[in-house]
Amino acid sequence: MRDYYYSLCYDLILENKASFNVLYVDEDPIAISMSFLSDKELFFAITTFDIDYRRYNLGHILIFNMMKWCYQNDILIFDYSKGEYDYKKRWSNKSYSFENHIIYDSKSFKSRLIGGYLYNYFVFKQFLRDKKVNTLYSKARFMFKKEEMKLTNVHFKRLNNFSLSIENYEKIDRESAKKIIKLKNIKGAVNDVLYSNPVGIDNICLFKSKVDEIYILNIEEKYFSINLSI
Repeated sequence: MRDYYYSLCYDLILENKASFNVLYVDEDPIAISMSFLSDKELFFAITTFDIDYRRYNLGHILIFNMMKWCYQNDILIFDYSKGEYDYKKRWSNKSYSFENHIIYDSKSFKSRLIGGYLYNYFVFKQFLRDKKVNTLYSKARFMFKKEEMKLTNVHFKRLNNFSLSIENYEKIDRESAKKIIKLKNIKGAVNDVLYSNPVGIDNICLFKSKVDEIYILNIEEKYFSINLSI
């Protein structure tokens, strides 16, 4: 699939008929959408997100910026293509039906066979969608993939009445703290805390225990422990 989209989109991008829309945090991409373009239309195609920023509704932020770009570049129609999802309803002011038409030579036996096959294929495919088989399939794939993922076991909790002792913890400089948050698989948990306490990542302090794999995250006057040794 990756090779297919590479061969499909590379030349279109060079011809200004396709584009990538990207949200960054510093130099790291956290949301990417591939779209196709005509003179006055943008066709929203494929989107992916960094799940460590799951609380931030990146899809809505990305769509907002894409619509802003369309407005600035005289793109009149933002088309989500086929599929019915809540976010499409929230951002759309018009919907239309998507249809498949099979055109074949009725005088040709071979064409009738191919046409019949295609007709039954699409009818069966729609039957499976009506029965939510595609949703079950996606959930099953996610569960198997989840079992294969090897992530650091992270225990994250709020500390009340905590007093930070310099004798037991050493402060980590800002750039090193950013790298640790990425490498230790705690970025998602840290972002969840930042979302609930709306400050930038440059406003946090990170301390490390001198005896084990425990970090203390300080946001304003709140403290959180990050235990990687459990």
